[in-house]
Amino acid sequence: MGLTIHWDLKFKGSDEEAFNKMEKVREQLLSILEGFKFIDKVKFFNPTLDYNKVKDEGLSWSLIQCGKTMYEVNGKLQSNYPKERDGMGLKMITLSPSKTILLNLWAGEGCEPTNLSLNIYPGMKENIWISNSFTKTQYAKDFVKCHLLVIHALDVCKEVGILKSVYDEGNFWKTRDLKVLAKEINLSTSFIKAISDSLKKGLDGKSGLKIKSEIDDSQNYMEVK
Repeated sequence: MGLTIHWDLKFKGSDEEAFNKMEKVREQLLSILEGFKFIDKVKFFNPTLDYNKVKDEGLSWSLIQCGKTMYEVNGKLQSNYPKERDGMGLKMITLSPSKTILLNLWAGEGCEPTNLSLNIYPGMKENIWISNSFTKTQYAKDFVKCHLLVIHALDVCKEVGILKSVYDEGNFWKTRDLKVLAKEINLSTSFIKAISDSLKKGLDGKSGLKIKSEIDDSQNYMEVK
């Protein structure tokens, strides 16, 4: 729960071409003053074979985000959830990529990592790299900076030719208007705080425990003058 930026990446090309695209993204992000707190090296690996390596480097969440949800309908895989399901043998599965090119970023304290990846999955066309991922910015200590950094990273992805689509719950991606972003974060924070306060009121004292949520430490409200 909380304001999140979602995106899809897509690129058609060789391993080397896809890797170079991600390197260009990294180079541009490294040039930003007061930019991301952490920018990792671009990594190329097979997540299934290199799982221990991924785990050792603290990239387990990146691996989870690289998984692709597919639907097996009567023994055949498809990307979209079937509209007509009566009489179908339907199963939801998560595919691990056979190849991944990953750039791990972190905008700042309280913000989720930003995992930019290009993946090829078993059974799909060769040289078609895709990904679907997200970053929750709601609880960032410096919300505006972190949200805008993630947006900028996606701008760079668009510039180098690997961005397919973006859905920004803060509506800043489309509008580029801080007043719109302020309205969305204020509504989101108020909603989450109301739910949190209601749960605390119902549980505190009854369970003997003090209930604490992320919203207690990051009540992000914006005022744009």
